[in-house]
Amino acid sequence: MKIIIFGKDTCCFCLKSKELLTNNNIEYKYILMDKVSAYYQTNYLNKVPITYKTVPQIFIDNKFIGGYSDLEPIINKK
Repeated sequence: MKIIIFGKDTCCFCLKSKELLTNNNIEYKYILMDKVSAYYQTNYLNKVPITYKTVPQIFIDNKFIGGYSDLEPIINKK
């Protein structure tokens, strides 16, 4: 499972997402929104619905799943 989190340092739900994955020994890549490269903009952020404007923006296996509240049930059911 490949997980990428786009977030901001000031976001408590970004921190909670990282803690959830770390506590479950799940590897992930964390990318700060202010340092997003053209590669990630093209391959990931273009898949985020235009109405979704908050962080974290989380992808599992290249599919946008949403934020922390969408990630938690996926991880906790494992």
